[in-house]
Amino acid sequence: MALKILSNEIQANRLTKGKTHSELGYITNLEGFLISFDSSFIGCSVMIIYTETKFVLFLPNSYPERPPYLSSESVTFFPSLADGRDLLPWVLDTPWSPSVSLFEIVTSIPKFISKIKQNVDIGAFYLGYPMSFSTWQGKEDMNCFSANELDLKNPKNLIERTICISHSYLVILQINPHICGVGNIVLFSRLSMIKAIKTHKSDPEIITINFRDSPNEHYIFRVPKADDLILLIKTNTNILKNFDFEIQNKPTEERLTQIPIYEILRTVKSAESFLAKSYNNPTFKIIMEHYQKAIEFYSAANDPRYNVFLRKLQTLLSDSRTNSFSS
Repeated sequence: MALKILSNEIQANRLTKGKTHSELGYITNLEGFLISFDSSFIGCSVMIIYTETKFVLFLPNSYPERPPYLSSESVTFFPSLADGRDLLPWVLDTPWSPSVSLFEIVTSIPKFISKIKQNVDIGAFYLGYPMSFSTWQGKEDMNCFSANELDLKNPKNLIERTICISHSYLVILQINPHICGVGNIVLFSRLSMIKAIKTHKSDPEIITINFRDSPNEHYIFRVPKADDLILLIKTNTNILKNFDFEIQNKPTEERLTQIPIYEILRTVKSAESFLAKSYNNPTFKIIMEHYQKAIEFYSAANDPRYNVFLRKLQTLLSDSRTNSFSS
């Protein structure tokens, strides 16, 4: 009997694996999508690109009994969803079922992309879920900070942590000792739920964090780059406050969420480089237009970078070489 049960399990696994491989082969040919995949000992990662927006669909070894995990890799709007949160429930709009195919998931992405421009408060994190530090590293206004959590009852007991900050979330990871660059989520919170962050007078690397939903709990960390951590949280929180403040002002809110600020910044950087080499009218017009867009975004968001781009625009317009350009 035991051998028969084992045989049935093996056969079921083979069928599931065969179905999954067949599905992967099918979706790679979908028109309008650029799809590739890579397997590892813990599952299969499917890279999906649609209209320059990149997603990663992770299929665990227990798929389809266990649902996949869909995350975004493209930082375009602020606040961005590209911070590791699971987007699959919002893409499907229905509870997970093993009968859901990869085709259904992938072909639901275009509708989802149009929807996220109107609602940025979507996605979920899960306690215990493994996350790569690279999820936050190298992205505008996101970063990870090495830290040690302190236990006041036992000061010698230091727990190694990584504190990750995105545009709208704080995520704390417990270092995975077996996989380099990976940690498991032990706490996550919206930045708007942070009640206070205090530094200790005797040691500026020690910070205490309180959250609004648990005001009596204190999380104490030693963070070598505490100043950078606090500044990033304050900067992103200030921008988010503007979104909250303007919640009833739909035109302003929609305008902000529709400004692709990171695309603008990339264009500015490239145009400034070209303008330094060759001061010409087409490049001048491009850079002036994008300075104005950046000023509009940062002004509406009450972000101090508004002044940076205002000065850039003033310097550009005061340059004697611009007088020869027609408006």
